[in-house]
Amino acid sequence: MKIFSSFFVGLFVMSLLTGCIGEDYDVGVPTAYIEVTIGTNDLEYPLTKANIIWESSSGKENHVVKDIEEFGLKQEEIWVFANQAVRFVVKENEENGGDSWPNSISIKRWKDGEKTNIDVNENGEFKIPDIEGNYLLEVLINNSTNRAQYLGNVVISKQK
Repeated sequence: MKIFSSFFVGLFVMSLLTGCIGEDYDVGVPTAYIEVTIGTNDLEYPLTKANIIWESSSGKENHVVKDIEEFGLKQEEIWVFANQAVRFVVKENEENGGDSWPNSISIKRWKDGEKTNIDVNENGEFKIPDIEGNYLLEVLINNSTNRAQYLGNVVISKQK
């Protein structure tokens, strides 16, 4: 009888584990933000989706923006200070409540068609350049099969 009980308990545990492994947590293109700390407040500014190649259990999303600098600079302005530390934040669709993190992140600053790379660490933290003006911020994320580009219209000013 003990062997019989152990067999059914083992079978029950395996079926529970199989159910957890089989769940799909991938629900589409995540949303992206720039997190800026001003005093004791953390503010999140949404970035705009641009060129997207994304496939998940919720479907495919392919979006193409031909002139990303023109498109990006039409977005709402994000005001930051020169040399300010900020953080790139990516959040998965709220339907599943999970967070995702890309395999790679690259960030560039655009001005009049010229691109300049910005160093970003593994936590998505980077420093705003020390050059005042209006720029396009481009963030490109990749995971094993998908790619998403996000844009922000960033205005850099000197702190007074």
